[in-house]
Amino acid sequence: MRKVINWCAFIILAALSGAYYMFLTSSYCLHPTGTSVPLGLSALSLWYLNVDKEKNQVHSYNNEYRRKQRELLKSQQGERS
Repeated sequence: MRKVINWCAFIILAALSGAYYMFLTSSYCLHPTGTSVPLGLSALSLWYLNVDKEKNQVHSYNNEYRRKQRELLKSQQGERS
C-alpha cells in the first residue's frame, strides 16, 4: 500500500513540475516535446530520492537488528562463562 501511495505522489509531482515548467516557458504550444526533458529529469530525480530514502530506511533497520543480535549474543556468552 505504501508503494502505491509513493508512486501516486511521484506521478502527481512529476505532472505538476511539468505543468509548472510549461507555465514558466509559455512556449508549450509551439514545442510540446520540449517539456519531456525537464519532466523526465524531475521524475527521475523524485524517483531516485524516493528509492534512496527507502534504501536508507532498510539499511538503518538492518543495522539496528544486527546490533541487537550482537548484544544478545554477547549477553548469552556472558551467562555461559
